[in-house]
Amino acid sequence: MRVYILLLILFLTSTLTYGQEDLELLEEYFLNSGSEFLEESSEVYDDIMEMEDFDEAKAIEKISDKYNWLEKTAAVNKVISKESSPEKNIQLYIKKGEKALIKRDYDNAITNFDRALKYAKNNLPNRNKHPQFSKIERAIGTAYEGKKNYDEALVFYNKSILSNYRQATRSGVGTSLEDIIAPQDIFPSLERRASVLRKLYNEKKEWKYLLDALKEYENIVELLALVRKKYDTENLKLNISNRSRKFSESGIEVALELYRFAGNELYLNKAFELAERGKSTILLDALMSSLSKETALVPNQLIRKEKELKTEIAYYEGLLKSTHEEALDDMDKWNIELFKLQESLLELEEAIQKRYPLSNEWEYLTESVDLSEIKETMSIENSIMINYFFGEHSIYIFGVNDKRCFVTSLPNSNLILDEIKGLRASMVSTSVDNQPKKAFLHFIKHGRELYKLLLDEILKTMFVKQDKLIILPDNYLWLFPFEVLLSRKPIGQSVDYGTANLDYLLEDYRITYANSAGVYFQNRLNEITTVRYGGFAPNFRHQLKCSGNLLYPLKHNQKEVQIANDALSGEIFLDKAATKEHFMQNYEKYSILHFATHTCLDVKSPQNSKIYFSDSTLSTNEIYHLKMNADMVVLSACETGIGKLEKGEGMMSLSRAFAYAGCPSLTMSLWAVSDQSTTQLMQYYYEFLNQAMNKSAALRAAKLKYIEEQDVSKQHPYYWAAFLHLGNDQSITEKKQSSLLWWGLGLVLILFLLMKLKK
Repeated sequence: MRVYILLLILFLTSTLTYGQEDLELLEEYFLNSGSEFLEESSEVYDDIMEMEDFDEAKAIEKISDKYNWLEKTAAVNKVISKESSPEKNIQLYIKKGEKALIKRDYDNAITNFDRALKYAKNNLPNRNKHPQFSKIERAIGTAYEGKKNYDEALVFYNKSILSNYRQATRSGVGTSLEDIIAPQDIFPSLERRASVLRKLYNEKKEWKYLLDALKEYENIVELLALVRKKYDTENLKLNISNRSRKFSESGIEVALELYRFAGNELYLNKAFELAERGKSTILLDALMSSLSKETALVPNQLIRKEKELKTEIAYYEGLLKSTHEEALDDMDKWNIELFKLQESLLELEEAIQKRYPLSNEWEYLTESVDLSEIKETMSIENSIMINYFFGEHSIYIFGVNDKRCFVTSLPNSNLILDEIKGLRASMVSTSVDNQPKKAFLHFIKHGRELYKLLLDEILKTMFVKQDKLIILPDNYLWLFPFEVLLSRKPIGQSVDYGTANLDYLLEDYRITYANSAGVYFQNRLNEITTVRYGGFAPNFRHQLKCSGNLLYPLKHNQKEVQIANDALSGEIFLDKAATKEHFMQNYEKYSILHFATHTCLDVKSPQNSKIYFSDSTLSTNEIYHLKMNADMVVLSACETGIGKLEKGEGMMSLSRAFAYAGCPSLTMSLWAVSDQSTTQLMQYYYEFLNQAMNKSAALRAAKLKYIEEQDVSKQHPYYWAAFLHLGNDQSITEKKQSSLLWWGLGLVLILFLLMKLKK
């Protein structure tokens, strides 16, 4: 039937020339076909509209007008009601309304949507609450909005939201998923209401509309966060996070408009919080979930068992995804094993939830920090926090120190990306097309321009006497180290990358990075109680390949971990002993883990990126599910901080996998590094770490010492700038020293009491 109708329609629309006799025959057929033809022809029309074949649709409308297909629907309602469900009849009116909306015939659209709503309320169960009511009321609101009747549009958007709440508040606002009948349908209504509130503000200039719009965006972001936490897989969580960023940006725009009008820092705080809610939410979820389990006193053996099962599941999932033809015979066996593991994990999680019901309270833990808390911390750390948020239209830059918060913005254009690409190209190699002078001038141009765009205004406004920057990058800002940005242009143009010639940001500040303020503050809670170092340095005598490229033997990596071990007195695994098996058996007992090895980056599927051991590899997906006890991980390998960029979440990289697994402090690289220069840099790094320097200060001192001691040919940023510090910045010996201090004070107190007793 459907195919015949489509052919008939296509025949008529291709000619549009037919005689009166043909028309009469067709009309008789249409009338005698009843509801089946009407329904099918309407669906064909909708299909063509969905394909956006508007010329075809327009031709069909001419035939529809001649034979009144959709109008005849109303005439044969009695027939239809006997043959089809009330839901189908409602849909026919909705389709007429949608067709009118496409034509911008808003009055006709409202008439048909109103008929659909009345029919729905007379025929569907529960005359007050039903998702169908919500959809139709939203459609009516859209029609009124099209007419620029914003007050009436707001009325129907409010009704749409109320119809989707089981027990809504008077304003229809709530942030509990359990109260919503159809969560997937509530967001379009909330979005439309927020949009029309902004239009009402523009029309009437009454600030109450902006206040309501801001509240709406906050509600949407909060509800989406709750939805995100219900999902288990990272891909689904990413989809929700990406959707949430759009509303975060709209909320930031409204909050800053209110701040400009009222000057009240409350709105600046709300803008900052909305920027936070759009960044690294999945990573923070994982950290909060872990915290919740610890707070609920879930035994370590159960948490470890859960992680072990997830690691094994990740292993078999990786096998199945990377299977070659020669391993096809093993797939059935792997699938069976994977199913068993998934069943065991489900049983374990249900048992934990039943016995420790507070273990899921992380859903209700706060995800953001207040500006007053940040200011207090910036005072303690003598720091400036700079938070970047890439929206669709603008890039927002927030700066916070102990005294104030400042915000500025710039257009989100290809200009920034072009500058970043240019800067990165001039750093990942010591020359561009073997033209050192050209490469040097490119580096100066891009390094200076990015400084002016990203830092100049903030630092001029915020600078007092701070010596540390906490950078919260977003989007493409993860692709380069801020340390190389140039605060001034050099006087001469001779090729000289030394600090005497170039004014690097590195010279003015020690810099640490974080995924978001929430993640930074969560990681600050961790302190190293005992320093136990574990180093892994395999030697690759056999050929390795990564994406078809040959990986060469590492000549200096074993020396690197030996130097670090000499500084910290730990345990190292060299050459053939640096196996994945040894890592899996021992990783939980080290507070500092150091990998001097090769990695293989998979940008398209970052879960398949891997670290090489002497016998095997450890994938990103496996790292995600480890139960990390390490307070610090040093990834002394190529591109450990690079991966697939995800909006808001940052770089899906090997370093992020360790952060996800619970490691609060990471040292990572942004490009393929020189084996020899890395060994030298790491020697200085551990030397300064062992002097109780903060990690960012130790890395800064190591870089400056490296530049100072090298000849001109080795001062290029390629050799020293690739490594960044991410996360907890506290000294690795600070806690140990404070413990000794307290022991000393305790001993003095005991001696004092003994003397008193003798007297």
